[in-house]
Amino acid sequence: MEKQTSFEINHEKLYPGLYVSQKQKSQDVTITIFDLRFCRPNIEPAIDLAPLHTIEHLGIQWFK
Repeated sequence: MEKQTSFEINHEKLYPGLYVSQKQKSQDVTITIFDLRFCRPNIEPAIDLAPLHTIEHLGIQWFK
């Protein structure tokens, strides 16, 4: 089984931002999977539940 690209990254060195996690080909279409980081692991405090819940609602708008 092929190892996922994201398992090869040291996530403790990532800063908040939007990263391309992987790209997959399906016929003539490229599917891009993104990694959205809001906090640095083990450095910044975890994101509160209220803003996280808002982000969930914003994200779900793409799937309606």
